[in-house]
Amino acid sequence: KGYLRVDDQNGSEAITLVNKGLPEAELVDGHRVALTLLRCVGWLSRSDFPERPIHAGPAEETPGAQEMDTEYEFHYGFVVHSSEDSISASANQADAFHADPVIFSLERVELPMELYTPILRFDNDSVRISSMRIRGDSILVTLFNIKDTKVEIQAKLSDNIKKASRVRIDGSVTENISLTNGSISLLFNPREIKMCSFQYQ
Repeated sequence: KGYLRVDDQNGSEAITLVNKGLPEAELVDGHRVALTLLRCVGWLSRSDFPERPIHAGPAEETPGAQEMDTEYEFHYGFVVHSSEDSISASANQADAFHADPVIFSLERVELPMELYTPILRFDNDSVRISSMRIRGDSILVTLFNIKDTKVEIQAKLSDNIKKASRVRIDGSVTENISLTNGSISLLFNPREIKMCSFQYQ
């Protein structure tokens, strides 16, 4: 939802469009990108569209929802690059565009060394993290493969993590994952989402 990528099928260039707003875009006639800046409706649902001849909700009018006479500001980024760049390069551009700077004050000049050690490190950036949260003595991490092909990754874990497992969204374990020298191996199908639990000391 953070970027759109279009590769030139007859050349060597590509574009990545990153957004901070509605993630709705369309490639028109194979060479124009149409963006939705505002989604303004006169009805919550209509049944007279050729594409959807049935209601998708209440058939209620929405007076005033056309967002007229208001000033808006939109933020988009446009990157021209080689079509040989991986899809993860486009995802990295979007991540950088979306990341706001975080500023905080410290009582000490030097940070504890454990703050420099990542919890997870992947050898393939085609697998991304969509969420991390703590549940009890475990860290639940949701991962997804952004590629249309299978991807196998090696993930290096923090020394504090002693157990890894595949889990469902409710936290129930479906598979224990073996650790070898603090690393695990995960295989993702195209566009697959996995949730893992990492138990720490």
